[in-house]
Amino acid sequence: MTDHERTPRGDSPMGDFTGRRPSGHVAFLFTDMQGSVLAWEREPDAMNDVIARHDDTVRAAIGEHGGCVFSVAGDAFGAAFHTVEHAVHCVLDAQRGLAAQEWPSGLAPRVRMGVHVGRAFERDGNYFGPTVNRAARIMSAGHGGQVLMSDEALAALTAVPDGVATDPLGQYRLRDLAEPVVIHQLSIEDLPNAFPPLRALDQSPRILRPSDAFVGRADEVQQLRWFLDTHSVVTVVASGGTGKTRLAYETAATMSSMFADGVFAVELADGGDDDVQLRIAEALLGDDPIARMEGATDVLAALQRHLTARRTLLVLDNCEHVLEAASAVVVALTSHCPQLTVLATSRERLGVPGEQVMPLAPLSTDRTDAGVSQAAELFLDRALGAHPNMDLSADTIDAIELVCAAVDGSALAIELAASRVRTLTPQQIAARLGEGLGLFRQRRGKGPDRHRSLESAIAWSHDLLGRDERRLLAWTSVFIGGFDLSAAEAIGRNAEIDDVVDVVESLVDKSLIAALRVGDSMRYRLAEPIRQFAHARLVESGHLERALLAHFEYCEFRARASVQLLDGPTDPPLFERLTAERDNFLAAVHRATERGDAAAAMALTASLDLWWAETGHLALAMRTMDDLVRSRPDNTNTPLVYVPLLWVATMSGELPRAREVRSELEFLMSERRLTPGVMGGAAFGFGFIDSALGDAASAAATWGAAGKAAAPFSPAVARQAFWSAGQSATAAGNLEHALQLFEAAEHLPGPTPGWFPGFIDVQRLVAASYTGKCQVERLDAGVAALENTGLRMRFLLAAAFASLGLFESGAPDRAKHWWQRSMHTGREIGNLWACWVMLECAAWSAMSDGDDTLAARFWQTRDTFAAQRGYGLWPVLATEGSRRRAVVLGRSPHVFDHLEGVSPWTLTEAVEVAVGPTMERVTS
Repeated sequence: MTDHERTPRGDSPMGDFTGRRPSGHVAFLFTDMQGSVLAWEREPDAMNDVIARHDDTVRAAIGEHGGCVFSVAGDAFGAAFHTVEHAVHCVLDAQRGLAAQEWPSGLAPRVRMGVHVGRAFERDGNYFGPTVNRAARIMSAGHGGQVLMSDEALAALTAVPDGVATDPLGQYRLRDLAEPVVIHQLSIEDLPNAFPPLRALDQSPRILRPSDAFVGRADEVQQLRWFLDTHSVVTVVASGGTGKTRLAYETAATMSSMFADGVFAVELADGGDDDVQLRIAEALLGDDPIARMEGATDVLAALQRHLTARRTLLVLDNCEHVLEAASAVVVALTSHCPQLTVLATSRERLGVPGEQVMPLAPLSTDRTDAGVSQAAELFLDRALGAHPNMDLSADTIDAIELVCAAVDGSALAIELAASRVRTLTPQQIAARLGEGLGLFRQRRGKGPDRHRSLESAIAWSHDLLGRDERRLLAWTSVFIGGFDLSAAEAIGRNAEIDDVVDVVESLVDKSLIAALRVGDSMRYRLAEPIRQFAHARLVESGHLERALLAHFEYCEFRARASVQLLDGPTDPPLFERLTAERDNFLAAVHRATERGDAAAAMALTASLDLWWAETGHLALAMRTMDDLVRSRPDNTNTPLVYVPLLWVATMSGELPRAREVRSELEFLMSERRLTPGVMGGAAFGFGFIDSALGDAASAAATWGAAGKAAAPFSPAVARQAFWSAGQSATAAGNLEHALQLFEAAEHLPGPTPGWFPGFIDVQRLVAASYTGKCQVERLDAGVAALENTGLRMRFLLAAAFASLGLFESGAPDRAKHWWQRSMHTGREIGNLWACWVMLECAAWSAMSDGDDTLAARFWQTRDTFAAQRGYGLWPVLATEGSRRRAVVLGRSPHVFDHLEGVSPWTLTEAVEVAVGPTMERVTS
C-alpha cells in the first residue's frame, strides 16, 4: 500500500472494510489520462500542476471508497476494491471531482476508466492474473472521460447509483485476450457520454472462410499455431487438393486475437510475378489512403513502413508458381518488420531464411475409435450437405472408406466424390473407381477450375515441372505401392534421365512424390490420384511398354535380393524390407501374364519362393501360383511354380491340391523332364506333404535326403531341409536323430543367417524338453528373439514347437502364450495348417484350466477339419493328445456325447475363440 491510500469511512453505506486489503473476489479499476504526453510537451510547467491535482482527486476518490492503489505508472492508476459498488462510486467521485475543477485552457484532464471483477492473485503486495489483465485492457479500449465496465462487473453491481445509466456497447476483441469481452458504458449525468468507437481489435480477420464445416485436422491446427508462434515464416507444403489453403485460413482465423493489427490473406494463384507486391499492398493498405499514395512509386517500401511496428499475420496462398517473387517479398518484409508473421501455402518450400516448413499429409484413411476415418468424416459431412437423407448403413460407410482410400485421403477428391451423392450412392461411386480421374470433377460450382477437377489440380503442379521432372514422374507411375532410390535410378536410366537423385529430390520438394522413412532408408510414393495422372502422361508419351519392361526387370532383381535377405543379418528386422515391394511383385506378375509372357511371370513367381512364406502371403501365393499353372499347364516354366505350390497348398489348407501337384512332379521326374535344381526343390516340397499327413518319420527322411542332395550346390536350401528334418524327427519322437540333423544344418559351408543360431537353439531346447532337460527361460527368450526378426514362418514354427516343449516341461502358461502367438501369426498370414495344429494345444490349455467342454469343442473342430482336408497329427501330438483326452473323459465322461448334434466350429470360429478377433481372419 502507498502513503496516499486511505481507509473508507466507517459509515459507508456499502459496508465497513476498514483496514482490510481486498482479496479473493476483487473489483479492479484502471485509470489513464489521455493526451497527457502531448500536453507535457506543450505546457510542461502548467502540466505539473494539472497532474498533481489529478492525482490528488483520483487518490482521494479511491481512498474514500476503501480502494487500494497497487499500481502507478505516470498518470495511470490501478486500484483494487472489495466490491464493484465501491469501484463504481469511486469512479463517480473521481470523474465528477475532475469535471468540477477549473483547468488551464486545453489541459483539462480527460481520464478513461475501466472496471472488471473476478478472482485476484497476489504476490509480494501486488495483484496479478487474468482479472487484472482484463480490467486494464477494458480501460485501454476507452477514450478520455469514458468509463467502461465488463459484463461481469455489471452483473455484480447490486444497484446502479442515481444519475447513472449503463449502456451496452457489445462484444469486442481486445489486445492479448483470447476471448472477446462484452463491454458496457457507465454514462454519468451532466458529463460527456458520446465517444468514438472503442479502441478494440478488428472484429474479424480479413480472410474468406468457406461456409461449410472444417472437418478434422485438429492436430495440424495446433502444430501450425505453434509454428506461427515461434517462427516468422511458416510454409505449409503439400500437393494439390490436400487442403493447404483451408488449413491455413482456419488456423489464421483462430489466431486473430494474437495479431493486434490484423490477419490478411492474399491469393496469388491467378497472378504473375509482377502482381505479388501489388496484391499484398491491396490487402494491407486498402484502409490506409496515405500509405497507398506512398506506395504508388515504391510498393515494397510502403509495405515496409506500414508493417514496421504492426503485429500482423500475412497469409500468402498458392505461392508455387510465383515462388521467386513471393520469396523475395517475404525476405524484404520480414527483415524490416520484426512483428510480421508470414504463413504461406505452396507445393514446395519458399527457401527463405528462418523458414519453418510444415508438410501436410493427406487425411487419414485409418478408422478411429469412432468407427470412421478422418477422410470418411469429410466425405460424410459434404455428402449429407448434398443429400441429408442419405443411407448410413454399414455397407455405405464401407463404400465411403473404400473411396477415401482409393484417393489416398485427398481432401479435394473426397469433396468432389461426395458431391456426386445426389445422383450416385457411395456404393456406385466406389464401383466406378476404375474409371480414373474423370469421376472426381464438378460440372458446376464456384471457385477456380483447379478446385473443380482433381485432374486440373494436379495439372496445375505438373505444368510447372521441367522436362526430366515430367519424364521421371511419368515413368515412376509404373510402380505400385512405392519405390526406393535404387528403383528410381533403374527406371531413370531407361528413361534417359541424368541426375536421378536431384530429380527425385525436386519432385519431393514440389509435393508430387512423398518421401517416407522405412527402416534405415527412404521410400518414395506417388499418391494414387497423382500416379493415375502421371500414368496417363506416360501412355501419351508412347513409352509405356519400355517403362513396364524396366519395371519387370527391376522386380526380377529385387526378387532375388529379397530372398537373399533371409540369409543375412536380422538387424534391422527383415519384415519391412521383405514386404516393401509386395505390390510391385504382384503387378509385375500380373502385367507379364496380361502381355502373354507366362514364362516370365512363372519364373518371377517361383523366384519369390520363400518371400511368399516369410511375408505372410500364403493365400495370395496360392491364388497366383495355381492360376498360373492351370492357365499354362504345358509351359516350360510350369514345373518352376509347381515346387513352391507344393508347400503353399499344404500350408494354406489345400492338401488335396498339393497331392495333385506332387503326382504331376513325380510323373515329370519319372520322365526325366526336370532339371536337377527343380528335382531337388520338388523333393524338398514332398516333405511338407508328409508332415501335414502326420507322417513325421517320412517327412524327416524326405527332408534329410533333400538336404544331402542340396548340400553340394545350395547350402541355403540344404540348411532349411536339415532343420525341417530335425523338427520332424522331434515330432516323431526320434530325439537323437533330430539333434544330428540340427548339427548337420549348423555345419554347412557358407555364411550363417543371423536368425539361424537362435532358431536352432530353440529346436534343441524343444527336443531336450522330452528328456526332462528343457531350460524354460532360455526357450522363452529364444522364441521372443525370433519374433522380433519379423520372419513370420520361422517364428510361427518356432513358437508352435516351443509351446509343445513348454507343455512337456510343466509350463502351461508360457505354452499358452506361444501357441496363441503362433496361431495369431498363422491366422494373419493364412497358414491354416498351423492354426489346425495349434488347436490341439488350445484343447490342452482348456483342459489345464478345467474347462473340459471347451477342450472338447476344440478337439471336435480339429477332428472335423482333419477329416475334410486330410491332415494328420504328428506322433508326439497324437500320443499326448490321446492321453489328455482320456483324462478329460475320466473327469467328464459324457462331454463328447453332449456334442452330438452340435455343429462343429469352423476353423476360423475356433481360432477366434482361442485367441480373439484382433487380427485378420483366415479362410476356413
